Parts: sequence; structure tokens; C-alpha cells
Amino acid sequence: MIKKTRRTIAYIVLTAVLLSVLSGCATWDNFYKAFIDPPEVKETIKIAILEPLTGIDAKDASAEVAGIELAHEMFGSALGKDVELVYYDTKSSLEDLQEAALSLCSAEEHISLVLGCYGNAMTIAAGDIFKENYMPAIAMTCTNPLITRTNPYYARVCYIDLYEAAAAAEFVYGYLETGSAAILTQRNNDYSKAKGEEFAERLKELTGKEYIPVTAYDPQNTNLEAILRAFSLADSTVVYLPENAETAKTVIAKAEELGLEFDWVGTSNWDGSDLDGVYFTVDYSADRYQTAMTARFNSAYADKYGKDKTPPAEAALGFDAYLLAIRGLEDAQTEKIGSMISQKIREVSGLEGATGTITMNELGDPVKSIMINRSSEGKQTTVYTIDPAKPAEDNSTDDTPNT
Repeated sequence: MIKKTRRTIAYIVLTAVLLSVLSGCATWDNFYKAFIDPPEVKETIKIAILEPLTGIDAKDASAEVAGIELAHEMFGSALGKDVELVYYDTKSSLEDLQEAALSLCSAEEHISLVLGCYGNAMTIAAGDIFKENYMPAIAMTCTNPLITRTNPYYARVCYIDLYEAAAAAEFVYGYLETGSAAILTQRNNDYSKAKGEEFAERLKELTGKEYIPVTAYDPQNTNLEAILRAFSLADSTVVYLPENAETAKTVIAKAEELGLEFDWVGTSNWDGSDLDGVYFTVDYSADRYQTAMTARFNSAYADKYGKDKTPPAEAALGFDAYLLAIRGLEDAQTEKIGSMISQKIREVSGLEGATGTITMNELGDPVKSIMINRSSEGKQTTVYTIDPAKPAEDNSTDDTPNT
């Protein structure tokens, strides 16, 4: 008993000595803050940005990142917690992409969701890793249907290739008022072939025709002149050309060389190119306020990046991807259960984004309006808007901007 009392007295004396030594200096403040009144550590929700921050694709992907960062500045919380963006660099390399995807899935501090990545092939590769690790992810500008159809953990905010082609057919039928459009695809090009066939199928539904041919040309075998002359002889005034902008330039230049005039209709790959007098599909147009959020996005983008900067569609899609992520987290009421977050993202309806009102389908693809722009003398004008909720005949002609 006496020994115990002595130990207690010694402990009190030692503590008193320590306190007297520490109380007059900064060491005491540190001791007090660390052990007696430690600061509250605020928990954050972490969203990963998986993008090529360096390498050959970095410049092209930078607009997506800019859109995400802008949305994060405007809407920086979810579930009552701050959202933190965590960056993972794919370095424009498949090997580095896989390493980054594995790293974020096993990060010590839990990652709730991924935004990215850039490029269809890279995104499909990342998706295999995310699927195995139950990691929700949202792609921004990747249009390959396989990204979402083979992976319940991947969603996207841009429309898929086939939806774009069907919308182009509705534009030709409703705005250009013809059902006899020619369709020119590139042989041995799956992207071009799939879009051409989908365009033909939708035009067949609209016109009631039993058969609408799709013509393929071989760039290595100069049969292009004969094909274009055949289009003209068949009285086709419209040509649907699902190719990239550089290939389209070659084809259109050949027609002009032959003195043949057509209305050319292309894909979103033509957006931002120097093709003139052509029509093409777009997710977003700076001169068209699709929702109240479009106006907010345009204003915030100008404030952050400059009044003279026109927001690219990629930035608007990055912005919307972040909004979709926040909505998915809020609806799931958890940042921990990936399967629940992915499910709730697929159930989102009526989300107002910069690129329109977004309703997701069960595959993780957005159902939203799509616009047709026309380029003329370096400027773009939205001439037609297709709303999937309306019959083709009720879609709108937009001859003047909605500013």
C-alpha cells in the first residue's frame, strides 16, 4: 500500500514538473494541441481524375480536366463533406494507365469514384481493372458502346456512336427534307461502318424504304471518283460521311475538284476543324443555352479562363461528368459502396448539365438532346436540335442563337 502511494505521488510530481517546464514555451502549445486538444480531422470524399496529364494525349485531354476542375470549384461538397480531387497520370501510355488504375483502386485513402479516362481503347482497358475492384467510373468523351455495355461500373456523359448516327439521320429527314441521302464509309474501318449502317437503319425507319445502301470506299484504291459521280447521277444531294475531319477534307476536296455539290453531314469529330459549309453533330454549343446550368457553366468558364475563351465541348462534358458523380454519391447516400454508387448513377434522371438535361439508361449511357451545327466562314451555328423525348417530326429548327 505504501509503495503504491509513493508511486502515485511520484507520478503527480513528475507530471507537475513536466507541466511547469512546458507551460512557458511553444513546446507546451504543441503538446497541448497534439494530446490534450487535438484538431479535428475533417473527412473528405475523394474523386480520382484518371487522365493523360503528360505525354502525347495531354493537350487533347486538358479540356476535360478543366471542366472537372471548374465544376469542383462550383460544387465542392457531397454528403455533407468536402470533395477532394486526386490526380492519377496515365502518361498517355497503356502500361502507365494500368499501373495508375491499380494504384487508385488500392489507395490507402479510399477513392469513391473515378472520372476518366481519355481515349476509347484506354478507357476499356481501365474498365477491366475497375470492374474487378468494384470501382465506379464515368467517361467524358469516349463514344465506344463497349465501354458501358460490358461493364456495369462504367458510365459516360457523351452520347454513343450509334445514337449520334441515328440523330444525323433524323436531321437529314427533318431539316434537309430528304430520304435519299448517300452514305459513304471507309472500308475496313469499324467505326465508319457501324455509323453508316446505323444511319441507314434509322433513315429506313423514317422514310419507310425497304433498303438504303451504304457505299464503302478504299483509300488505297482510288475508286472515290467513280463513287461520287454515281451519287450525283442518282440525284443524291446529301452525303453522310462518318469519318474524321482529315479524311473528310480529302473526300470533300475530291468532290469539289469534280464540280459536284452535296450537303455534307458528319460527326462530332468535325467539331473544331476548318471544314466549311458542312453539318455535324455536337454535344454542346456555346451559343445555345440548353439548360440553366449551361448558362452557369458558360459564365463560370469565362470568369476562370477568360472572356475571349469559347468553352470546348470536352470541357462541358468534363463539367457534366463531375455533376453526375456528385448526384450519384448523393443518391447512393454513401461514398464507400461502389456497387451502390454505380447503380444510382444509372438511375439518374433529369440532371441539368452544361450539355443538356441528362437521364441515364440502364447501360450507363445518357439520353439527352443532340444538336446539329453548321460551319460557315469559321463560325458555327446550331441549326437543329433533336430531343429524344419527342417524335422526329417535332424536333426543332434553331436558326437563331439562344443567348
